[in-house]
Amino acid sequence: MSTTDPALDRPRRIDVARHLLRADALRGSLAFQAQPSLRNSCLAGFQAALTVAIALPLFHLSPFAHLIGFAALGALVALFGRFECTKGRNRVVLLAALCQVSAVLAMSTASWLGVPPLLELLLLALACGVYFFITVTGRFGPPGALIFVFAAGAALAPVGSGPEVLARGAATGAVALLAWAICGLTEWLRHLPDETRRFPSEAARPMGHRLTASLRIVLGALVALLVSHALGADHPVWAAMGALAVL
Repeated sequence: MSTTDPALDRPRRIDVARHLLRADALRGSLAFQAQPSLRNSCLAGFQAALTVAIALPLFHLSPFAHLIGFAALGALVALFGRFECTKGRNRVVLLAALCQVSAVLAMSTASWLGVPPLLELLLLALACGVYFFITVTGRFGPPGALIFVFAAGAALAPVGSGPEVLARGAATGAVALLAWAICGLTEWLRHLPDETRRFPSEAARPMGHRLTASLRIVLGALVALLVSHALGADHPVWAAMGALAVL
């Protein structure tokens, strides 16, 4: 039976930092890796663009033209699940639609209730952690939680009434459902994973790991938000998204 302390075998933070600053590690971080499936990635962008091309002119010509920005947010759900099987893609895009609508509704409600600026920043930081946990647990794939945090930040724009909050959510949800339908109708254009074509997939992580990572993201995003707010930034949500992307 070994008497060695397992903690002594773990690399120290300074050792990790030295490894990352090695010349070969820096060169590797600047290298471009081939796309797992350029076709699927381009198709996801095309599906989002097609959704925008259909939905936004209709909103522009309708009495709901003031909601066109929130309608555009709904189209972004087409970017998810590009490497999944057909059933998995349908599930991921639909769950992404629910997340996008929830982000818009939650932050629009906070804006309507007139919560203090510091509480808004805390809510944004919490959104970073919560949506990271959801996307990793649900294996949404790229672009991950950033899309939902972006929607949450946009929804902090002033809102005048409860019905307007619901209208924002409805506009986002309606276009997200259109994106889901377009993804289904153009599914035949996508490369599907099989025995000869394996796409990247993130291994399932233990619950404790996901919760710890989510907490770190909340704390890191909150620090970034507070600093950017203290420096007078007009849109501190971008700082939170930067922290989220790194963490």
